[in-house]
Amino acid sequence: MRKTYLALLMAALALLGMLGPPAGATIRHVPDLYPTIQAGIDACLAGDTVLVADGIYQENVSFGPFDITVASEYLWDMDPAHIAATQITAAVFGPPVVRIGMGQTRQAVLCGFTITGGTGIEGSGVFCDGTSPTVEHNHITNNCPQYDGGGIRVNLGSPDIRHNTITGN
Repeated sequence: MRKTYLALLMAALALLGMLGPPAGATIRHVPDLYPTIQAGIDACLAGDTVLVADGIYQENVSFGPFDITVASEYLWDMDPAHIAATQITAAVFGPPVVRIGMGQTRQAVLCGFTITGGTGIEGSGVFCDGTSPTVEHNHITNNCPQYDGGGIRVNLGSPDIRHNTITGN
């Protein structure tokens, strides 16, 4: 009886658009369907979600021109263990670990990662350039810029930065 009620409730919430991604949006699973976070991002359209499984991803990622969500499995179950277990580590010297810089709004979300190892010239951890995304529930640590913005750097934007731990930058 309880399972039937829960299934009916979830179906009703989905119909009302209160559960899951927006209508027409796609969830792009990394690494099951896309080998890298960037490959998932590159396949996205507005409203899509790149859902990243636990693991260490050695890459520098850049949001495309759309408002998308890039998140660890923390997004679905809010288990903080996913934040530590899903790490984006810089692969190359120069660019930030995560760059969001194509005019995104608060509908663009970065959620549930450990972001580390950035050595960029400016904004080595997360760099929001001319954009106002939501950056939440991340651990941004051990990023060392050559000039400015070890943890998070904002240039001409107004991001919503909340519930992050920013240390050792």
